[in-house]
Amino acid sequence: MTKPIIIFGTGNLGEVAYNILEANQIVVYGFLEESEELIGQTINEVTVLGQMDDHGFLKLIGQKCDCCVVLSDKESRKGAVEMLIEKRKTMPINTIHPNVLLPKFHYIEHGNIIDGNCHIGASSKIGSHNIIHAGCLIGANVKIGNFVEVGMGSNIGYGAKIHDDVVIGMGSTISPNLTIEKGAQIGPGSVVLKNVSEGQVMFGNPAKAV
Repeated sequence: MTKPIIIFGTGNLGEVAYNILEANQIVVYGFLEESEELIGQTINEVTVLGQMDDHGFLKLIGQKCDCCVVLSDKESRKGAVEMLIEKRKTMPINTIHPNVLLPKFHYIEHGNIIDGNCHIGASSKIGSHNIIHAGCLIGANVKIGNFVEVGMGSNIGYGAKIHDDVVIGMGSTISPNLTIEKGAQIGPGSVVLKNVSEGQVMFGNPAKAV
């Protein structure tokens, strides 16, 4: 039986995680948040229990509860993951909607959030702590690193390599066999036709450096 889940973070991603877990018939024990002002409020009838450094709730993780991290700020998300690994010796679980289409043979590491109606292609490899929003199409043999965010309805062509910390805006298209280097950002609705350098910001159809 799957343990109840404590969700780190609220907001839009908290709602997404809650709905995915509910669709998988997994109990959400509660939320933890950075903001003290949200403590005691409810989200979908589940309580914001406390802040993310509250030992009274942290001690449950790895014993009675598992966790997922849905903080929208990437650095905060990285900090929460590091804290969980260091203090609780626990890795956040994958939170994957049950209607995501996965091939028989796939490789997905830890702490990913994959929302509904996504299609993951054969032999693709997905690292850890990525956020893949609803309706994304990821082709065969795609490699996605860590802490990547792929916006709703985006298409990543076969053989593409998406390195760590990349942000792909919603509705974007990455052509097959391209490489998007670490920390690059792709604006919403962009069509990327060539490799993108580290830290580069691209926007448009065809996408150009901003």
